[in-house]
Amino acid sequence: MPGPGRPRPGTGNLTGAPYESVVVAVTIDLPPAIAAQVAALRAKTDQAAAQAQEASELQARLVHTLAADERLTGREIAAILKVTPGRVSQIAKKTPPAQGRRTTSRPATRSA
Repeated sequence: MPGPGRPRPGTGNLTGAPYESVVVAVTIDLPPAIAAQVAALRAKTDQAAAQAQEASELQARLVHTLAADERLTGREIAAILKVTPGRVSQIAKKTPPAQGRRTTSRPATRSA
């Protein structure tokens, strides 16, 4: 079955080569200015992905810190981080707390 980089069966017949041995490579020659813009875009996209990953890790650490050390509720954490309480719950379940830390639930009542 032809797929990316694989020719249709007729190509092998035209060249006399077995179908399985024929590979087609397509390159696009762009003007240098546009090629530079594409390279810059790829670099920015890679940077954005790295920053998003870093932000996600920081957010997870903060959720656990606020819950364990500051003993805040999910709703309070959500308000601080400007996310929904459901997202706080997802983060807490998805990422374990840092070693040596225990996430504890807050007592039902608070003294004033």
